[in-house]
Amino acid sequence: MSIPRRVRSILLACVASNAAFAVVGLVTVNAPVTDVTHVAGGAHHRPKPTTTTNPLTTDTTAADRSVTGVTPSPQAPHASPSTSSHASSSTRTSTTRPAAAVDDMTGIVSSAAPPPVARVAPGAGSYAATFAGSASVNGRAQAVPSTGSVVFTATGSDLRQSSPNTPGDVKITQRFSQNEARLVSFQLKAGDTTKVFTPSSPALFIPYSSPSGSSWTWSATSSDGATHVSVTGGVGDSKTMTIAGQSVSVTEITASLSISGDISGSADLTMWVSNTLRLPVVQRQVINAKASSGYGFSSKLTSDVTQTLTSLTPQ
Repeated sequence: MSIPRRVRSILLACVASNAAFAVVGLVTVNAPVTDVTHVAGGAHHRPKPTTTTNPLTTDTTAADRSVTGVTPSPQAPHASPSTSSHASSSTRTSTTRPAAAVDDMTGIVSSAAPPPVARVAPGAGSYAATFAGSASVNGRAQAVPSTGSVVFTATGSDLRQSSPNTPGDVKITQRFSQNEARLVSFQLKAGDTTKVFTPSSPALFIPYSSPSGSSWTWSATSSDGATHVSVTGGVGDSKTMTIAGQSVSVTEITASLSISGDISGSADLTMWVSNTLRLPVVQRQVINAKASSGYGFSSKLTSDVTQTLTSLTPQ
């Protein structure tokens, strides 16, 4: 059948137009994604797909894949030129924090170490010590061991100090605070007689902040009402001693007892006290007393014993 020339011309134009569109489509399918999405200008921009963009990551939606035929790698997401700069900025803002802020939150750099806690009382327990001196009862020598211990025993909120290896069996119960130790009670043994003295209120025994030359007084009556003591305390000089191989700063504290009643005489206690450790690192006890039995008999006690700690920590 013969086709008119006009109709044949129209058909040829349609065929040519379809071939041109097919070439454009093949080029678009086979071209790399970056060639399509990162062209700065020109007539070949493809329309930006309608997507919801996360400020931290940008992904290509199904609309992109339908046009390009390429599935983007999740490790290398593609964003349109109008949104890529904003996404990068959002990523930096939401994921980066200065190191100084971390330090401020954790306290590793900016927080100072807490100051050490000052000791108020010595630790309870038995402190090894050496002893030197002599003692006698009615002229008969009493054994003084060369080694032994000074013991601090908790009694409620107080501490009782004793030297079980020395004559006289002196026991001193103290109440410690930040600035001083106060005497709650003390026990003194002369021969077969034991006396316990308790002041009407805890009496100053060791001040930890008073200057040299400070003094104080107090008095007490024994629990049986038969013996009285008047006490004068004082602060002496400070010096450094070597105890258990360590240099220890100590202050001299004295307590002089005048004894009257069924026991008469004197007792002098001299201590070199570490204000930091709250320990009497050296202590000298001198007793000259006579105890009456009530039947015309008496017992005389003399003692001069010095104890020195050989350990600054309790066993």
